[in-house]
Amino acid sequence: MGEMSNDGNNTAGEDEFPRPASGPMDKPTADWYVQHTDGQFQAFQRDRKWYLHPRASLPRAGTGKAEGPMSPVVLILTHPADVHADAVQAHLDTAGVEVRRIDTAALGALATPVTAHFRDGALTGDVAGASLARVVGVWHRRPSEFAVADEADRAELQAGVGGILAGLPYLNHPADMAVAGLKPYQLTAAGRSGLLVPETMISTVRPVASAMSIRLGGAVVVKPISRLIAGLVDENDRSGWERAIHLTQQRIATTRHVRLTVLDGTMFAALIESPHLDWRREPEACRYHAVDTPNEVAGPVRHLMALLRLRYAALDFAVDGHGRWWFLEVNPNGQWLWIEHATGLPIAAAVATALQVTGPCPQPMSATAPRAHLTTVHEPLDDPGLVPQGHPMHSTNGTGAANPGAQPATTTDC
Repeated sequence: MGEMSNDGNNTAGEDEFPRPASGPMDKPTADWYVQHTDGQFQAFQRDRKWYLHPRASLPRAGTGKAEGPMSPVVLILTHPADVHADAVQAHLDTAGVEVRRIDTAALGALATPVTAHFRDGALTGDVAGASLARVVGVWHRRPSEFAVADEADRAELQAGVGGILAGLPYLNHPADMAVAGLKPYQLTAAGRSGLLVPETMISTVRPVASAMSIRLGGAVVVKPISRLIAGLVDENDRSGWERAIHLTQQRIATTRHVRLTVLDGTMFAALIESPHLDWRREPEACRYHAVDTPNEVAGPVRHLMALLRLRYAALDFAVDGHGRWWFLEVNPNGQWLWIEHATGLPIAAAVATALQVTGPCPQPMSATAPRAHLTTVHEPLDDPGLVPQGHPMHSTNGTGAANPGAQPATTTDC
């Protein structure tokens, strides 16, 4: 290591890394301020947080290009028409980071090779031609269904491929996302973290929920637990109660909402003004503004992220007439691209940066006892009605097949 210049930059040739420019998110590439080198690792400080990287895997000064046999690789697990992945990959390409974008349907068709070798206490191997040792980040975005008809074969693929990838550095580990996505669990965690949470009841017994509705003067909404669209209670409709369990929640009277995107402790907050109780019913009719996150919300949110073992999440809040933010739900893999388009918040750049570092959030429990967990989705529909015109998502279902009957985002997992 060379000496540090008075402007904070390292002045020694190949180990030089410039300090980020005007702000922490201006440079999504690996433009880091070197503080310390110790053997095979280098430590970097960004946003008052420290990160470690294998020294050989870092790009050289000023080029944004990775060099050498241990150059970093980012894996993106998603379907071919994922516009969120497109946006992040563009930043990674600009940074010179090698990206392997893997469609899990290709894994099922054995078109993408995966190999692992356990010997002498170490696991080695490669995925899509990249050594597992070179992988610095995995983004479990929107994997498509394995292209295998036999159920037993699909289970074997999920256990095998998921098991190989389980110990890699995920942005969010899929096992942790599965737990964090459980609404009863996340509501409890939000309350423990100090967030305002509306009174909520989960029950299969209609009279119990009706009593809550009467006590609150009818100011309640009923939500399916596994989906995100809410509706007002219809006391005359008994059919739904006979078939399923429901989540009944105190209604916050407002047309103002906040979508808060959180990434390694950084908050990207967008105020959403909607004509509907649930803005997802007609997102194109909403008005969006970037806003600051109040301190009384930011602290509890960071605590919640730690409880849920997440580095990334999209949280929804209702803002009441007194300006208080009421926690509604957290989506560990929620959408954000339309927020970036509407507000200019640099979320894609932040995701690209996060995929190149080991974040400050706690490692998932699965890192010490990896589980073969690789979930997939069947309807990879991203922000319909808000995807840029001409993008394949307007005319395909994410697999290349025509999809002329695509509907607005009333059931989109955003």
